[in-house]
Amino acid sequence: MLHIKYQIFLLARKINLYARYLFFSRHIPRKFKHYYFVVSKYIYHQYFIEFQESKYENLTLFLPPKLQNDMNWMVRQFDSSLGKSLQDLNRFKSIDPPGHNTAHAFEYNKIINEIQGEQFDCLVCVPWFQVGGLERALLKIIKSLNKMGLKCLVFTTYQNFVHQQYNDDIQHYKIVDVSRLTNLHNANNIKERALASLIIQLGIKHLFLSNSLAVFETVKLYGRQIAHNGCKIYPVIPCNDNTEGFPTGFCDFIPDLAPFTSQFVADNNYFAHYWHNRFGVGVDKFSVMPYYVNIQFDHQFTRKTPNKHILWISRFDIQKRPDRVAYIAKQLPEYQFTMFGTGNCPPLAVKNIHNGGLADVRTLDFNQYSAFLYTADWDGVPYILLEMMTVGLPIISCHVEGIQDILTDNNSAIVYNQHNIDEYCRAIERVHADYDAALQRAQRAKEYVESTRTEQKFDETINQLILK
Repeated sequence: MLHIKYQIFLLARKINLYARYLFFSRHIPRKFKHYYFVVSKYIYHQYFIEFQESKYENLTLFLPPKLQNDMNWMVRQFDSSLGKSLQDLNRFKSIDPPGHNTAHAFEYNKIINEIQGEQFDCLVCVPWFQVGGLERALLKIIKSLNKMGLKCLVFTTYQNFVHQQYNDDIQHYKIVDVSRLTNLHNANNIKERALASLIIQLGIKHLFLSNSLAVFETVKLYGRQIAHNGCKIYPVIPCNDNTEGFPTGFCDFIPDLAPFTSQFVADNNYFAHYWHNRFGVGVDKFSVMPYYVNIQFDHQFTRKTPNKHILWISRFDIQKRPDRVAYIAKQLPEYQFTMFGTGNCPPLAVKNIHNGGLADVRTLDFNQYSAFLYTADWDGVPYILLEMMTVGLPIISCHVEGIQDILTDNNSAIVYNQHNIDEYCRAIERVHADYDAALQRAQRAKEYVESTRTEQKFDETINQLILK
């Protein structure tokens, strides 16, 4: 058996070397070079990794040193991080907790003691519970899991912070701060090994991870061991991050996590198909969550005539582009703009802009405004848009990425070129020029949310996700 497996390894290596020869050849079309690389990587994944994880996995320990070096060499050709974790692949069935008398072991044991032997079915990992759409979406996932009779544990991995808006929601779940562990120095992946050991020791059956770099790195390195112990893994990735000018962020983990991920969770169809095409991961690996709004607003929107007062709510960061409001306000001096958001508002030296600070959307009097403006450069399905659709406030919005799932020309005023300030201004003026038509579009948006984005449909989607 060892001889046969080694012959397969040699075959994969030869194909890889041939692919590299083709790469430097000027006479071979680029697409054929790509195909050979795909074939060699496929053989590597199908045979080499299977060899490591089969019942013969430890046979590599008995190979001559030269052949072990050849194995390591081949791994590094495809992914340098795999070479570092080769020993972990050989120790496939278990991961040891941190050693004694270390800061990592001290924090690890404190977390174990805090849980006090309780049994949990699901673990949800988040950096914190700031005010944001993703946090609200995750709380809805936890609520649905509880309805299914699954007990949930939540790890906050970056900061022990839970905003007071969530006090009513979180009292039903146990939240454990593991940031004391994840913020320690890291050497030889000790932090990731500690988190993986925690997940395995707790006997978690369903792992949801979102926006937590420490847990994504943990699953990248030790996802096979975690999955091997009966845990289904669900990375929640709402959108790309284009902060650096190109698509990156947690979506970059998709190729590494795909082999042992049960389902990737997106909030829109756009990214499910985009990542399928970009990474070659099967579209059936993505589940789209139809998030819903179930909060009660103190004030209903009943305005029938415009007052040229525009509402903007989002985060004050580069993704949401609050600076665009300043450019729009300069071109429309007769309009007033009120901005609410989290983070530090950039200096917007425009007289007709009011920075309202952070607001609880439930208490806003929407009758003070005649329209809602949204100016992001990239996004999934923004929770604030779902809320404004539920309110019935006319919406003027960009049409990027996941927003295409919920907004059309039939239910809002669309800005197709989000970089064009003039197009935003024309959309605002068009809404106020025919306000009756704008209110009709807003009513259709409200009906869409109330009919397609319901708690029942969301629960059904979660149920199907868990049973897959």
